[in-house]
Amino acid sequence: MDVDIAMVGGGPAGLALAGNLERASFSSVVYQPSARDVPPRGGCLDLHEGGGQLAMEEAGCYEKCWECGQEVEMQPFTKPVVPTSDDRTSRRREAGFSLLLRRFTHTG
Repeated sequence: MDVDIAMVGGGPAGLALAGNLERASFSSVVYQPSARDVPPRGGCLDLHEGGGQLAMEEAGCYEKCWECGQEVEMQPFTKPVVPTSDDRTSRRREAGFSLLLRRFTHTG
């Protein structure tokens, strides 16, 4: 694979940098040593409309992240987050960070 820049670390900063480099016409690859073997974790990526979702659209990765997530219905802090019922049309999704790492990085 012939690229201009290789990055180690598929966290939010590494993935954002890869998107910015692509928009600046640099080819890049992001390596995450354990991307394929990352066990499910409790954390998730929670992006709001007009903020994080807008930044992802501008970076050109919104649709790929959307595919990784599951729509959820947000409840007050006293209740758990639950999957969205079929009768709601929410544009809010949660995506486990482990799944995003596997989707956007290369193991190497």
